[in-house]
Amino acid sequence: MSPWTLVSQLAKRGFTLYLPTRMVKGMELTAVWAKVVDGQVSFPIIVLYSNTGDKDIATAEIGMEIAPMPEIPFSLVNSSTDRFDKVGGCTAFVSSRAPVGYREYYLKYGTGYAYLVDIKIGSLNYLFGFAPVLTEEEIMEICASMRPVAP
Repeated sequence: MSPWTLVSQLAKRGFTLYLPTRMVKGMELTAVWAKVVDGQVSFPIIVLYSNTGDKDIATAEIGMEIAPMPEIPFSLVNSSTDRFDKVGGCTAFVSSRAPVGYREYYLKYGTGYAYLVDIKIGSLNYLFGFAPVLTEEEIMEICASMRPVAP
């Protein structure tokens, strides 16, 4: 599915889609995964970015899951790795050590952890998973660049 079809269908249902406008290290949009029910896009929506062309949910360098939620679905569990922060003016949950359950991820990156950022913008929740090829500064730069996409 093209991002523009997705944006148009969501706009008709009253949702404004936000996507990062700033990417680093040659990251590009590689895949958009969405369930279609009765010809309409349904949630969750998965958006992948990679600098190697990776379209696999388990191994792309950046994965973003989009779904409507009333609030951020996380709480602080480990204060040494988790925090609430402001990112681009929005409240975000940030974890520098979120477990990843995909074996392929471990084989590719040599770790079972990712950097997680969950941002609530309007009625949509944006849950990012970042592979350890990006620094925290780069991750925050990407997340702070979220802007609405016009249909």
